[in-house]
Amino acid sequence: MFSSRRKASKYHLLIFLGFVFLFFIYRIYKKNHVIQYPGDQINRDFEKYMTYYENNYWKKTESKKVLFWTPFFGGWSWYEDAVKILPTCPDKCTASKDQSEVQSADAILFHANDLWKHRGLIATIYNPSVGLPEWRSPNQIWGMYSWEPLMYMWGNTKPNTFNWTLLYRRESTIYMPFTGYYKLSDEELKNNPNKKEDRNYFKEKTKFASTMVSNCVDQAGRYKFLHELNNYIDLDNFGKCSGKYVCPAGVPTTECGKKHLAIYKFYLAFENSYCRDYVSEKFWNALDRRQIPVIAAPKYNLELLPPNSYLNVFDFPTIKDLADRMIEIGSNEELYNSYFEWTKYWRLNGTSVYCKLCRELHANRRAQSYADFEGWLRDDICYKSNVS
Repeated sequence: MFSSRRKASKYHLLIFLGFVFLFFIYRIYKKNHVIQYPGDQINRDFEKYMTYYENNYWKKTESKKVLFWTPFFGGWSWYEDAVKILPTCPDKCTASKDQSEVQSADAILFHANDLWKHRGLIATIYNPSVGLPEWRSPNQIWGMYSWEPLMYMWGNTKPNTFNWTLLYRRESTIYMPFTGYYKLSDEELKNNPNKKEDRNYFKEKTKFASTMVSNCVDQAGRYKFLHELNNYIDLDNFGKCSGKYVCPAGVPTTECGKKHLAIYKFYLAFENSYCRDYVSEKFWNALDRRQIPVIAAPKYNLELLPPNSYLNVFDFPTIKDLADRMIEIGSNEELYNSYFEWTKYWRLNGTSVYCKLCRELHANRRAQSYADFEGWLRDDICYKSNVS
């Protein structure tokens, strides 16, 4: 009798677990789900994380030396780029990666993703930093450089280690966005207005929508959007996650994208996170190809974008509503072309981050350091991967 009861209990438990599993799958893949907004960035005052000094040891010199202390994703491409670009800058600077020159360097750059020996789960348990310089001068700038969102800042940083930041965040010491596009001032529009492009963008496009994704599991859960949109629109999905390649893996999609992606009316430029100010090259490359980017971005980040140049997932109650709007725009020549009015008011400025850094090294800036760099980083709407 007890044996029969145990068998029945196991049977009922299996049925229950089966329903739980099916419900879980349904929640993930159900159609026409309500879109969840990630929240907004409220704080815009980051002075509380800084220390400013009365004494300034800056010295005027004819040339400034920048020492690249870490590799860049394991290689030295950023140093090689600086060697080529710095001679073209208005101010004079030189680049080196010889650590023995530390005492003659005016600035030392550290790439965030190469600064810690361990990453991911290991970083949450044991994350000693790569050896920092043992010698430091009070007039020397230590700068943290990164284009990656917050969750890829693996390790923790001690107070007052870094003086400057070179990041995509607007409050960085040297603002380093993913684009050279900027909005023209009223004076620029008056004195040197952009000419209207003589193009019919609608007729240039022969296909509907595409995307290219290689990070398949991310904070933003963008594959949920892609999976459902695929039910309503003609979508070509490229990249590692789909196994279909139109550009070689790891190759920047600027030139390749112009060749293979520009034929699509829409480009799904979903980011891997909702980090503050994180609007990557996905969006800007789509604009450069004269496509309409489809994004999922909080209001704070929208301030950086040309108005009426994109469609934002969070402006629609459901994915189906977004898809219906895409179909409406993609079938109306006049409506589609109206999304490129931004080209009159925005212009490209190709000033390199290395020229910006060089200019600031020659400027007599107030001496500073990040007293709470971890707090400064974590003051965001996305999370940091490692735990403190």
